[in-house]
Amino acid sequence: KQWYQRRVAITAGEETSESAAPDNRKILKTVKVIRVLCPNYAVGSILGKGGERLKEFKDSTGARITVSKQGCMFPVINERYVSIMADLSTIQSVVKFIQLRIREDEFQPKDERELARFEKRKRVCKVVVSDNVIGKIIGKGGDNINELKTRHNVMIKTTNKKELPHELPERVITIEGDHEKVNACIDEIIADIHEDPRSNLDYFVDYEKYLRHTQSSSSTSHRGPPMGYNPTPPSGYSGYNYPPYPYGSYPNQYPPYSYDQYGQYQYSQYQASYKQHSDQYRHHDDSRSSSKSDSFRTGY
Repeated sequence: KQWYQRRVAITAGEETSESAAPDNRKILKTVKVIRVLCPNYAVGSILGKGGERLKEFKDSTGARITVSKQGCMFPVINERYVSIMADLSTIQSVVKFIQLRIREDEFQPKDERELARFEKRKRVCKVVVSDNVIGKIIGKGGDNINELKTRHNVMIKTTNKKELPHELPERVITIEGDHEKVNACIDEIIADIHEDPRSNLDYFVDYEKYLRHTQSSSSTSHRGPPMGYNPTPPSGYSGYNYPPYPYGSYPNQYPPYSYDQYGQYQYSQYQASYKQHSDQYRHHDDSRSSSKSDSFRTGY
């Protein structure tokens, strides 16, 4: 708690003496920002009644912790995010606290499939890190990450740059395994990240701006007519009108895949619609080919 009080004083300009300056710089270097993802259903368990549980935890540790508001999700993965500002040991304690609340949450799944996802999510920890340090975690040829997997007997995955919105300078590390092994592995990863000067994230973040930028780029980069446009039928087929494409204006243009609240792959409704329309196109193309072949053979 002392480091946080000093940091507030530094930011407010209350400590300005030359003798305090070296200590100030040291404190600022030890404080980092990291984020942890949390399924929407477990946020209540983290906050507690009226937010009292999280408030007490923040008071006892001195950490600065902010849980994203309802509807504010991390892009693509579709989970709430918790921003943490603290020194190394405090960040590690906060991550363990969040993981404990996720594991002990009393969410009631509506069916067996949802129950399986719920149980699987309890074994997972998802940490958001700067894109600048992901190479250090993976290592040359994957050496570092493979060593972590072997030493802690866990599964580790990192999001690909192409999976997330354009220009988002963050990546997600997912660790899955037994609770104690996941805790030990994430402690080691956070320690590696914390000592790297490039690792710091912005405490306040607006993920919507990255989504807006991606959507804007997508809408101006595709070729073809506007959404829902029915192209003019070729000559000889005046009674036929093509069905509209469901997204964008060209085949293979549908929104990127997404994940549900458990982090599972979620098949896009646009992809399903695209497949249906693609089948219609192939059917009509085959019909035209057959008609032309018949006309050639019969002379009509």
